[in-house]
Amino acid sequence: MKNSVRTTFPILFPIGLTLIYTGALLWLGKYAKAHLPGFIQGNPYLDQHAVYQIGALVLVLAVLGLTFALRPGSFKHYFRIGNLGAPASRLAWLGIKEGERWTSVGWSMLVIISVVTGIFMGLKLGQETPSWSRLFSWIPWILLFAAMNAFAEEVIFRFNLIVLLTGRQSAQAIYLLSAILFGLPHYAGMPNGLLGVLMAGLLGFVLAKSVVETKGMFWAWFIHFIQDVLIIGSMALLAGRP
Repeated sequence: MKNSVRTTFPILFPIGLTLIYTGALLWLGKYAKAHLPGFIQGNPYLDQHAVYQIGALVLVLAVLGLTFALRPGSFKHYFRIGNLGAPASRLAWLGIKEGERWTSVGWSMLVIISVVTGIFMGLKLGQETPSWSRLFSWIPWILLFAAMNAFAEEVIFRFNLIVLLTGRQSAQAIYLLSAILFGLPHYAGMPNGLLGVLMAGLLGFVLAKSVVETKGMFWAWFIHFIQDVLIIGSMALLAGRP
């Protein structure tokens, strides 16, 4: 019994924390939607993000503080840019070869995932009437919010789990856990539905792998950032008013 408790506790505790953080993000989303500040005129979606990202930043600072307090050594090990050209371990179903450098894997994954995201969002744009005329004025906000959102979600769904579970669970278990915890909330997110869950889950798996193997957050943040540029940009176009 004692051995069972020791085995399950290290994985249940980070899962519980991540579920709490996820709940906080979902609450922030609802709060932001109901309390538009009027910072960004003519686009309620970006205006909502202004509130959401400020709240998410506060949450992430708290997450970083708690994660550091729990495992300072592991925190310092991963809270860095990392070795961008570190060798990857083989993952046949993603076409990653043993020893292939992350400078190659990272760009390949970025292109493939971005094309899929772009097609998904492009189909959505094609069904409605985007506000293309005001896109240029919204680009700074889109880039800022994409950068902030990618950082917040990488800290919560990758960094937090990896720091707390490294040395206690296998790398594959951590990747899978990150995929599940990141994918499920996207059922009601964007991309949404079952396809959204699968897309986000795959992304979560790849990004967790990148953090562990490069011992840093750059590839995870950068790939995530580009996806958020496509998603937030598309949603801003759909929400914009003339």
